[in-house]
Amino acid sequence: MSEEFAQKVFNAFERASTADSSGVQGTGLGMAITKSIIEMMHGMISVDTAPGKGTTFTVNLTLTAAQEPAVGGASAGLCGSMDCSKLLLLLVEDNEINREIATLLLREQGFRLDTAVNGREAVDMVAAAPGAYDAVLMDVQMPLMNGYDATHAIRALDDPAAAGVPIIAMTANAFQEDVRDALEAGMDAHIAKPFDIEKIMETLSGVLSKKRS
Repeated sequence: MSEEFAQKVFNAFERASTADSSGVQGTGLGMAITKSIIEMMHGMISVDTAPGKGTTFTVNLTLTAAQEPAVGGASAGLCGSMDCSKLLLLLVEDNEINREIATLLLREQGFRLDTAVNGREAVDMVAAAPGAYDAVLMDVQMPLMNGYDATHAIRALDDPAAAGVPIIAMTANAFQEDVRDALEAGMDAHIAKPFDIEKIMETLSGVLSKKRS
């Protein structure tokens, strides 16, 4: 890649056209998502390029050595007592990069997943399939209908199987009043962004345990 393009390769929707490819290809999200995931792991990524020679990406991460898993526990991973492969989640997120990252993290744990890009779409999907979703992961700030209004609308649905679906707020708004607002809107729990898969799994486990009890 050119030195000019290397300056913006981590920006969302940036794409380069090269002589050996037919036009501009791809969505331009791959490197932006990669950078976001690495930064979530408290790491850094950099790029060094020389036209005609090649491009090198360098990732710096601090990792700890894994301990030997207990017998029979390796396959459980972060799912613990949950059978993630049998759970269907609805992820509601308008930001494409955030949606891609969350989808990657959740599917890596084995969850089945549907996605919606705004609150209105989420309400329609829950209403159309009462009881199908084990939980809804709901962004708060979205176009057409925000997460709070979507939660109110879901809780007002006539079918109890749809109205009672567990809803978890996933938002950058992380103050105590934001947690209170989420609970008052009818949500079951609150998770602050950026996405932390261990926190997501812990919260899901708690919410689903309450649902079963």
